[in-house]
Amino acid sequence: MPIVKPISAYMLNLTFDQADPALASGFFVPNASDPTSKVWYTLPSSWSTAPLPAQGSQVKQAAALSSWGSPVSDSQSLRCSLNDPIYIRVAPRNGWSNLSSMQLRFSSVFGRAPGASSDTVATPFVLPNNSPCTLYTTDTTASTTQQDFTPPGPDNSWIYYLGVLSQNAVGQKARGQGSGNNRRLYAFIVGITVIDSGGNWYTYGHDPGMDVNG
Repeated sequence: MPIVKPISAYMLNLTFDQADPALASGFFVPNASDPTSKVWYTLPSSWSTAPLPAQGSQVKQAAALSSWGSPVSDSQSLRCSLNDPIYIRVAPRNGWSNLSSMQLRFSSVFGRAPGASSDTVATPFVLPNNSPCTLYTTDTTASTTQQDFTPPGPDNSWIYYLGVLSQNAVGQKARGQGSGNNRRLYAFIVGITVIDSGGNWYTYGHDPGMDVNG
C-alpha cells in the first residue's frame, strides 16, 4: 500500500484566564473572548523542527501565532489527514503574574469516536510498539527528563507534541497506510493543572475533535 505523505502540521491553541474561584468555569477561554483560543493553526515549515520531537514531549519553542495565517475554530472538528503531525499549546491570558514561575501538568485522553462501528478505533495515534495511544500525561511519562509539573517555554506557553496521525482502522497500525478513503472523527479531552507563583492550583478542560482522512 502507498505511504501517504504529510500534508500539514497542526497546532491546537488554548488559553486560560485567572478567575475568582467562585466565578471560574473550568473551561479554557472561548474563541469569542480570545480569537487565538480554541483554534487550530496550520504550522509553517519554518517553525517545525527536524527530526520531530519525541511523542508526548514538551516542545520548548516559541509559537509565532501572529504570523500564522487563518486559524480555524475547533467548534467543528479539524479536517486533517494521516501522516500529519499534531501539537497542542496552552498559554495563560489575563490576570497572572510571574509567568515564568508557573508550573503546569498536561493530559490528553482519546475515547470512543461518535458513530461507532466494528472497525472504529479510539485514537488515530499509535505508541512505538504500534498499539493505540489513547493517553498523554506528563505525570506518568516514562521519560526521565519530563517532570510531573513543568515550567513554560520561552514565550510562557506549554507546547506538547502528540505525534503523527497513524491509523484509521483496527489492524492498520502503520503510518499512512490504508485505502486513502477512510474518514473518521475522533473525540478527545485536553486537561491541565496549573500552579501559579503563589502556589495556588487551577484546572481547565476542553473537548476538541479531529476528522482524519486516510
